[in-house]
Amino acid sequence: MTKIEIYKDDINYVVNIEGHAMYNPGNDIVCAAISALACTLCAAVDDFDTYKEIDIANGHVHIEYEDINDYFKDRLNMIIKGFQMLEERYEKNVRCLVEI
Repeated sequence: MTKIEIYKDDINYVVNIEGHAMYNPGNDIVCAAISALACTLCAAVDDFDTYKEIDIANGHVHIEYEDINDYFKDRLNMIIKGFQMLEERYEKNVRCLVEI
């Protein structure tokens, strides 16, 4: 199962994604969708050049970045909606916790 956690601490937004969805190992459309959303978020954070940390490895994504502006928050909300849609459709494979 992939666990997605998105929250805001005192200063930064934090995104943690851990694990593999295990929907169809070797040809996993759920993992591919999560990866596409995570990479899109990384690119958006990189565009604003406000990230403090981006760490991507097999089965792991960690992103920390400063609270910046409403335009970026709109992008983040779209990504969150994508993660939540995956959780609704593949509830045995994805958990998404959002606290912002």
